[in-house]
Amino acid sequence: METKKTDDQKNYYQYLQQNYKGTFVPHHKNSDQIIQFLSKKFLIREIEKDDIPTLYLKIQIENFVNSQKGERFNLCADTLELHVIEIERNAESERYFKDFVPMCRDDNSSERDERLVVLIEKNSNQIVSNSSLLTLELFIEIGIEPDDYENENDEYFWYLSMLDRYRKIEEPGL
Repeated sequence: METKKTDDQKNYYQYLQQNYKGTFVPHHKNSDQIIQFLSKKFLIREIEKDDIPTLYLKIQIENFVNSQKGERFNLCADTLELHVIEIERNAESERYFKDFVPMCRDDNSSERDERLVVLIEKNSNQIVSNSSLLTLELFIEIGIEPDDYENENDEYFWYLSMLDRYRKIEEPGL
């Protein structure tokens, strides 16, 4: 669903087009390809969803279900197919631990769960991590459908905005 754009939005879209159109090939990776990408980049292990704090899991499930993609795929909490990936802390992953948010434990204590995790919903191909930098990189890695690229729809501009955010992180001062 396309929405009416303000002048500021139009200017931003024009900026994105000028800076990023033609800088990537449209592609769309599935959950198995994203897990493969993570395994090449980090030491990972798939864990059970019961192994992460219930409150964190509940919030992420609600986000998956209530998102635009969740509605498009008719997701409900009982039918989600989740992959929960834990990333080992080492030299390759340290950068992501610097920006991650520890998960709240379920027992209301002040202790935090210091693991870095990625949740991937298989049907809708949604992802989330408790590292915003890693989430951003995974959004970019997943890519967009060629139809979104050709139609220059909201998904296309969202993807360009992710490329822009990442570039500004990697090249401060732009």
